[in-house]
Amino acid sequence: MTASGLGFFGSPTTFLLVQDYTGTAGADLDTDNDGVFDTAPWSAIVDSLTLVDGDATPDRNYSTNILGPDGNFAPAAGARASDGDGAFVQGSFGATGIDTPGFSNEPDTSAPPVIGPNTGELRVATYNASLNRGTLGQLITDLSTPNNAQAKRVAEIIQKADPDILLINEFDYDANGTAAQLFLDNYLNVAQGSSTAVDYPYFYVASSNTGIPTGFDLNKSGATK
Repeated sequence: MTASGLGFFGSPTTFLLVQDYTGTAGADLDTDNDGVFDTAPWSAIVDSLTLVDGDATPDRNYSTNILGPDGNFAPAAGARASDGDGAFVQGSFGATGIDTPGFSNEPDTSAPPVIGPNTGELRVATYNASLNRGTLGQLITDLSTPNNAQAKRVAEIIQKADPDILLINEFDYDANGTAAQLFLDNYLNVAQGSSTAVDYPYFYVASSNTGIPTGFDLNKSGATK
């Protein structure tokens, strides 16, 4: 499929190939910007890809296939090679080898692939879950039952990606790891939507450094921050 007059700018950018789309152009599918679709006006996601950059701003993505960064920038291009079920490969700026609309993509062993499911490789992922609350202990309360809508959506995305090692960011800290255990027991260990339950027999919860003074004069103002 080819199209003209399309412009894409910014990062991260997620491309979804969906079936039976019933939404409208320009619709905001994630109104609270938590990295989870609020609505899904399609019957299935056929394929997807996210391009991320290398700046300091955390990237949100809506795909388990992720390419980038290319230095401090999002990749210039990405494509499956070979077509259909091949791994995604990253295209560099100025390279036109994979920019071939209407023609088959051939594998490029020099390009770094995205590790796909069932490859026998170790899969490592990081995810900004936005499971943080404004009140101490509120996340534990929210995860104490299997019915929290946000946690169910987050768990479903993790189950679809199915990484072997997972770093979850934006998840409230408690010294006993109670919230993490509840998220595992009530959400990850329970199949969400069309996904399959996953299990992590070991987890580690690190204390947060948010708002904690560094003890250093970082901006040379004469005062420690």
